[in-house]
Amino acid sequence: MIEKIVDIAKRIEEEIIQNRRTLHQMPELGLDLPKTTAFVREQLTQMGYDVADCGPGGLVVVAGQGEKTFLLRADMDALPGEELADVPYRSQTENAHLCGHDMHTAQLLGAARILKEIEAELPGRVKLMFQPAEETVEGAKSMIEHGLLENPKVDAAFAMHVMSTLERGTVGYTRGVASAAMDTFFIEIKGKATHGSMPDKGVDPLQIAAHLYLMITSLAAREASMFDNIVCTIGEMGGGTAPNIVPDTAVLRGTIRSFDKAVRDRFVERINALVENVPMSFAAKGEIKWIPTPSIVNDDGVVDVAEKALAEVFSAENVINTGTPLTGSEDFSYVAARVPAMFVMVGTGGPDEYPVHNPNVVFDESNLAKSAAGLVAVAVSWLQGEAPAAQ
Repeated sequence: MIEKIVDIAKRIEEEIIQNRRTLHQMPELGLDLPKTTAFVREQLTQMGYDVADCGPGGLVVVAGQGEKTFLLRADMDALPGEELADVPYRSQTENAHLCGHDMHTAQLLGAARILKEIEAELPGRVKLMFQPAEETVEGAKSMIEHGLLENPKVDAAFAMHVMSTLERGTVGYTRGVASAAMDTFFIEIKGKATHGSMPDKGVDPLQIAAHLYLMITSLAAREASMFDNIVCTIGEMGGGTAPNIVPDTAVLRGTIRSFDKAVRDRFVERINALVENVPMSFAAKGEIKWIPTPSIVNDDGVVDVAEKALAEVFSAENVINTGTPLTGSEDFSYVAARVPAMFVMVGTGGPDEYPVHNPNVVFDESNLAKSAAGLVAVAVSWLQGEAPAAQ
C-alpha cells in the first residue's frame, strides 16, 4: 500500500508544488483566512470531498469508512511582515509565509488527493484538519471547541512541520515531550499621568515597567536550576505618546518556554507575584493575563507506527530520533492532549539556512510530494494496526 501511495505522490508532485506557490502569494493572518480557505475548499470540492466548516477559518473533510479515525493536520495562517526572499512566487500582500504553513497546507491537499484515489482500500477513516491561527495559538483550540474531534470521533492524530535549518529530506522526531510549553503573558501597569516637568505629581508606569523587565528576565538566571530548561523573554514593551508626558499606562508582553510542569507553575507564580507587588511599591497597580499553551507529548504507540511508515517513504537513515524536543511551541498540543498523537519536523534546508520566521527564509520544495505521501502512509499504517478505537 505504501508503495502505491508514494507512486501517486510522485505523479501529483507538480500539482502540490503549484498549490504551495499559489498559497505562498496570498498569506493571511489568524482566524480570518478568506482567500486561503476559499482556495482550499475549491481544491477539496473538486476532488469530491464534502467540506465542513469547523469554527472561524477551519475546514474538515473525511476520507474512507470504518470504526477507527486518524486525524492529519495542516495549519494555514501566515505572519505579519514583508517577505525578503528573492523567489518568483513572493508574497503579494503585507504578510508572509515565513513559518511554512503554505507548505503544510499544500502537503495535506496532496494527501487528500492520494486518499481519494485509494479511498476504497482504506481500512478506516482519515480526517483532514485545515487549521487557522496557529501563530496566535487560537486555531486548534477553536476547532476542538467546534467539534473537530467528534463526528467521527478521532482516535489518534499526526502532524508535520517544515524546518529550514534541518537537513533537507530528513524527518526529526522525539519520543515523549516534543515541544516546549508556551505561557504568553500580557502585563499592564496603571500609573498616573502628569507633565514631564512635574513627575512628583504622577506615578510613572514606564519606570515600573523597566524594573519589571529586569526582574522578570532575571528569574531564569537566578531562580532556575541549570536542569530546569526554562527561558523567559519579553518581546514587547512600551507606553506613552510624547516625550514630555508621563503616561497613564505601560505594557509588557512576553513568554516563558518550559518542558516541566512543576518548573512552569513555579515561574508563573513568581511572575504573578512580581506584577502584583512591584507596581504596588510605587503606588501603581499591575495586572497580568496569561495564554497557556501546553507541550506536545508524542505518544509511543503512534511513534512506533510512524517510525516504520516514514522510513518506507523517506528511507530509514533519514528518519532520526533526535532525542531533543522543539524549543518552540505549537498549538497542535491541544489535539495531542486529547488523543494519542505525534508531531515531527521535516527538513527543507540545512544548519546554515535562514531559520523560520526570518523574512529571508526559503523552504525547499523537493520533498513536498514525499511529505504528502508520509502523511498518508502514517494514517494508513495506524489504521491497519491493532490500535483500539476511542471510547
